[in-house]
Order: sequence, then structure tokens, then C-alpha cells
Amino acid sequence: MKAGPSLIPSMIEEAVRGTTPVKHFMRNACEDAEVAGRKIAKGDLLMLSYYSANRDEAVWDDPYIFRIDRPDNGHIAFGHGAHVCLGQFLARMELRLFWEELLPHIQSLGLDGEATIHPANFINGPEFIPLAFEMA
Repeated sequence: MKAGPSLIPSMIEEAVRGTTPVKHFMRNACEDAEVAGRKIAKGDLLMLSYYSANRDEAVWDDPYIFRIDRPDNGHIAFGHGAHVCLGQFLARMELRLFWEELLPHIQSLGLDGEATIHPANFINGPEFIPLAFEMA
């Protein structure tokens, strides 16, 4: 990242895809449909798994590999359509500014132990991330 700060925007999109802040939404089918060969009847309860969609092997090459240079990252981690997260623009700006300001001041940054995820049913996010860093 220090050698190629132009990768910051794609790294942010990959980080958001990989963490997928919203786990899922529940919806009722408003009409009969068929998706990937499966019949869905009007009124059926559907769980839209954003985590699964952001790791769909039909869409993503090596979906479990974190790649800061992943091209055309069209994740749905912030939702889609009428239910897209309005805060996505602020989140992206905050992450971009954070990395632009931090990178010049550190030599290295990495995990220093195992990170834990906050146990929640709807929202996904870290509870604890142990980091080790060396100042520049």
C-alpha cells in the first residue's frame, strides 16, 4: 500500500466486501419467480445473505482471498436498490482519509493475534483487532 497508494480505493472496497457490514435482510416474495432453478412462491420468506453474495464463486475469483487490487469490485455489502446504505459515502470517505493520513507515518502494520467478531445477528463488525505496527 505504501508503494502504491493509488490502490487505497480498491483496498477499501475489498475490505468492505470481505467484512460485509450487513449480514442479511429478510423479505417476502411479492410474486412467483424462479431463481437459479429454484421455484419461489409469492409470499415465501427469503433471506438475502449479503455475506454469501459477496463470496459467490460464480461472481468472484478466489472469493475468500483478500486482494487489494481486485478489479471491478461490485460487492453489495452496503445493500442495493431502495435499501442501500446512505452512510456508504461517509464510510468510504472516512476509510480513504484514514489510510491516506496513516500510511506516511507507519513502516509496517499487521495482526498481532486473533481478531474477534462482535456476536450480532444483523450487523457484522470487529469486536477486537490486535495490531502490531512500526512507525516510519
